[in-house]
Amino acid sequence: MARRQRINTTRLLDRDFAILEHLMTYRVTTRDVLHRQFFSDSEVNAVSKVTTRLLENEYLARHEFLANSVYFTLGLRGAKLFGAPARCAQEPGTQTLYTQLGILGYCFGEKTQRTRLRVATLREKHPGLLKKGEEPAQYVVDASTTPSMLSFVRVDGGGSNDHVLRKIDADIQCRLEIPLFASLMETGRFQIACVTFTEEKQKELERKIPAQKFPCAVTVEVVPILRDLLAVLRAIP
Repeated sequence: MARRQRINTTRLLDRDFAILEHLMTYRVTTRDVLHRQFFSDSEVNAVSKVTTRLLENEYLARHEFLANSVYFTLGLRGAKLFGAPARCAQEPGTQTLYTQLGILGYCFGEKTQRTRLRVATLREKHPGLLKKGEEPAQYVVDASTTPSMLSFVRVDGGGSNDHVLRKIDADIQCRLEIPLFASLMETGRFQIACVTFTEEKQKELERKIPAQKFPCAVTVEVVPILRDLLAVLRAIP
């Protein structure tokens, strides 16, 4: 029997390239996010046709998690296309995956005018926002407000409410030392966006936040998929 011929996709279509750019920015993605973002006028099987082609040509990598769910990262050829290291095509650790899915869920939830900022973009256009030792890859521009808001996304890893509030306070205090952040806080254009895993915890945090008197806005949103992933994290010895 003749071997199945490998599909030749040396020429990427515009939508293919947009999907790869999306992954370069968000690091992980899901079939549901791809469908809403790039295939809103098609059935979900249209996503599978395109991702299968990109997978076979190593532009995408597919990873299983939870029950019958999968997520995607850049493949080896996709990483090479953007000059990214080969590790971008490797399966991330569970803790890293948890954080990346939290940011993805925040950007592609009910409010759709949120865009994650690449570290390279910050270095090129907003170097005043960077500080050695501080996480540079969790900033999101929220254009659903006027004027737009810069958010630092703090993904709740399952600690107590007081632990989460201490983390948020530390996020704020270290940025108060940076003049550009201090200015954004003063003008109401910077916030901490806390992403958690249940509505119950969201309500508990929202009840405690006013008493903290934080110098910038702190919002809390739920990304439901984190609840199941957290159960996996807690089961790891």
